[in-house]
Amino acid sequence: MKLFVVMHQVDILKLSTLSLVEKLKIIQFGFDNALAIFEQHKSINPKAKMLFIMPENTFSARGELSHYSVQDAAFIFNYFLNLSQKYTDVIILPGSIKRYKQSTSENDAEAISATKLTGQWFHEVLDLHGKTLTPSFNERMSRLSIKNERRLLLQNTAFLACNGKIVFIDKKVPYKELVTDREKRDGVFQFGVTENEVNIEGLNFGVEICCDNDFGLLASHASLPIDVHILISATIPTFTDAIACHKDGLYIHCDASPSENSIVIKFEDGKGIELKPALKAQEYGLMAFEVDLTELKYQEKKTALTNIEREDITFFKRKSIKY
Repeated sequence: MKLFVVMHQVDILKLSTLSLVEKLKIIQFGFDNALAIFEQHKSINPKAKMLFIMPENTFSARGELSHYSVQDAAFIFNYFLNLSQKYTDVIILPGSIKRYKQSTSENDAEAISATKLTGQWFHEVLDLHGKTLTPSFNERMSRLSIKNERRLLLQNTAFLACNGKIVFIDKKVPYKELVTDREKRDGVFQFGVTENEVNIEGLNFGVEICCDNDFGLLASHASLPIDVHILISATIPTFTDAIACHKDGLYIHCDASPSENSIVIKFEDGKGIELKPALKAQEYGLMAFEVDLTELKYQEKKTALTNIEREDITFFKRKSIKY
């Protein structure tokens, strides 16, 4: 596969002040320009695919809540799902969305299950390093077991759309997720339990959000060899010991700060070859890279997006994994 990687660099803080409609217009403008550049690239490599990628928290808000509602989240997901149906040679990873659910018996039960699966592990890891996360694991469980109609269950979710299908990757561990006064008072971070891996045309992609990479979650717990490791973040450097792809793989880091962005191939002893952008369309906030993935080896060839396929993309019972 010839992969044309386009990073759309936007001012995340400024973007957060805009309405959802205005925000989507800016993203669509960047996508259309990336598509125009890609069409030129396809004249040379007709079977190439484009990976359109944006940083963490592309979809965050300003106001009483920095998170979007269930209804807004569903609108955003469907927007990019429809876009992927129209452009079948494009893989779209438009950053992550901060979203919330209201407390209900079903939603609380899901949050309790996620806290048991991922939250307890995370608290134990911090304890081993002499660090603490407040509230404590037991306090979290106690709070979730008490009915509270004001409670908000907060998530940070990356989503990848390709060929009319969508995959969700929830952030596993919290860092600066409770931002506003309302979120600090009523919000509870819901630990992620989704898989981080997705197979696209025989290549295994692994996606991480920001500080999950700081803990090396994908590098430590990937169930399959990672051909393409994608990290989206707000402000985090590259940690070489947390790169999860195999030595002939591809590492992509898309950060809110362009200076942290990198694409690296051919790893040996923790070092690799950093690719230079094939194009910097700064007037559009775009950085483009050309990568040949033809030589990447994957043990089982498949032809479709195979992680999670769902008709209902609002909220759902996720396939759980234990760390």
